[in-house]
Amino acid sequence: MAAVKGSRAKRFAFGLLFSSLLSLIIVAAGTLAYLSAGLPDETPGAFRVPATDFNFAFGSGHVESGHMAVDGFADGYALLTSGPVTIHADSHHVLRYTWLPPNTTTEAAFFWRLKDNPNDVLRTNITLTGSHFIDLSGDPGWSGDITEIGFLISGDNGSVIMVGPASLEPESLEIRLQLMWNAWTTFEKWSQQSINFLNGGKHDQVIPLPLLVIAWLVFSLLLFWLNSRFDRGRGPTEGFRATAILFLVAWMLLDVRWTANNMMQTRHSLQHNWQMDEQHRLYNLDGEFYRYIQRINHEVFGNGVARILVIGGENGIDYYLSRAKYYLLPHSVNVASRFDGSLQPENLDFVIILGPPGGIESVPGWKRNWRRVLSRQDSVDWGEVYRVEPGNGPG
Repeated sequence: MAAVKGSRAKRFAFGLLFSSLLSLIIVAAGTLAYLSAGLPDETPGAFRVPATDFNFAFGSGHVESGHMAVDGFADGYALLTSGPVTIHADSHHVLRYTWLPPNTTTEAAFFWRLKDNPNDVLRTNITLTGSHFIDLSGDPGWSGDITEIGFLISGDNGSVIMVGPASLEPESLEIRLQLMWNAWTTFEKWSQQSINFLNGGKHDQVIPLPLLVIAWLVFSLLLFWLNSRFDRGRGPTEGFRATAILFLVAWMLLDVRWTANNMMQTRHSLQHNWQMDEQHRLYNLDGEFYRYIQRINHEVFGNGVARILVIGGENGIDYYLSRAKYYLLPHSVNVASRFDGSLQPENLDFVIILGPPGGIESVPGWKRNWRRVLSRQDSVDWGEVYRVEPGNGPG
């Protein structure tokens, strides 16, 4: 009996491994076939600009280990230009760059000029430090003949920012694979949407990593099921077990990416946020807005618990509308995007309109008879605060 169970376990393990590996080969072959579609028969050479060939339109620097060490800035910026070049945008649209700032608070951009419009400077922001790729094919400005390229770098005098060689690569299978890998491994900083979801790298990916993992899982299960048709010793128990094991493996494969991103985010937080005192942390987020809400909370609303409507003006930002709700606790706060029939004045004590002063009349649903019920108490750049006067509701 033990021998029979051992034999069945070996057949199960072999079938599962065989199905998984064959599925991996199928998915890899399909991915390569998809990425190879539409490639040109002949690939032109890459257009390369060594860091030593860049000239300064303003700012200054020196060559160091094959990189340009930018250490002089005019009004906080340095501009490195290639000078006159001739590049066809259609055939060379993948930028490879190296940007090594001392901290991530600095800014950088890649710029170019078009032959048809030489006075117009087009640009795309650079957000990732290190050596990376940017696919410019999706930028509407990357078209026609390019006559100049370069980098706009922000920094402070005394700091050193390293700029490496740049190249514009043509379409090739290798470049497409590198772009796909780069999209998967791009670091995502925590943001207001992180509590709901993460993209898993860049938001635009040629082939999303979860799609490939799901395809591998489906093919593995299908191949295992086909293989089991020829093994009469297998029952439904083995099928359920295989499904559970393969699903767990697929989950772990995807979890590696999330775990790596969380580790990078933790390191980023320790390096840039941990050393801040409470005042700097607050300012780094939305300290000015927080101080505004705290001021009107004490000066306008007083000590009692008030019923407050927070509503957006023409230029109101959803983030601040929602943020105000938490900053105003323990007041009872309702956030709305328009005046409508459900907003009854007798149920309110105050109305906060976020946006420029005088913007309350631009809120959708505003009617003139609301003027009789609202008495302005505070007005600054952030917005206005109105008291709801009892007994003067819209008639």
